[in-house]
Amino acid sequence: MNVLKSLIIAIVLTFLAPLQAQKAEEIITTYLENTGGKANWEKVSSIKMATSITFNGFEIPLTMYSTSNGKQAMIIQPFGNDVTLFATDGKTAWNTNPMTMSVEKLSPEQAVKLQKATAIFPNPFLNYAANGYEASFGGKYKIKDTKVFKITLKTTPDQASQDTTDFYFDSTTYLPIQIEKTVHDKLHIITIEKHITVDGITFPSEFTKDGEVIKISTLIINPNISESLFQFPK
Repeated sequence: MNVLKSLIIAIVLTFLAPLQAQKAEEIITTYLENTGGKANWEKVSSIKMATSITFNGFEIPLTMYSTSNGKQAMIIQPFGNDVTLFATDGKTAWNTNPMTMSVEKLSPEQAVKLQKATAIFPNPFLNYAANGYEASFGGKYKIKDTKVFKITLKTTPDQASQDTTDFYFDSTTYLPIQIEKTVHDKLHIITIEKHITVDGITFPSEFTKDGEVIKISTLIINPNISESLFQFPK
């Protein structure tokens, strides 16, 4: 009887898997269309975002640069001075040691993780399959008073490192309103409060992460960016 039950479950799951993938693809397609269209997303080659962080009661400006060819930099401006928290030119990843304020190259393992993060630019759902991810529909839920769809994005089994993130989309607007990700056995929840549309493309602009509110004050698509921001200083 147990063998028969297991066989029935296996057969049901075999039929459900393609349906879940199809439902996920429909939601993702609608989401991309509602936020500007896939064609417009694919024209994004670089992004500059400005926000701020609070440290010891002081508000410090923070600027993030990302490009489609894997370059990334996060720079803070304490007391008007630029300090690179981390950067990569697509090959060499580096950061500023907070104790010595000297620049240091990251380990190969850290560099690989950073490169994995930059691979999903400018949107994790844009060409996700080509980036080594698969999407599945996780059902319908309710977050506060909002009905949502759950989409799970995870790396395919053949990837060296495994990564899973859950996204919750408003069932009416198809905009993401919450993201959940477990890192080192700790669940991190990002609640998206507001969105902003720039050059016809809609991005999250205000969100709460682990109780901290983050607001994007400036977002520029395809700005001119100096290559020196990404290169390890000689």
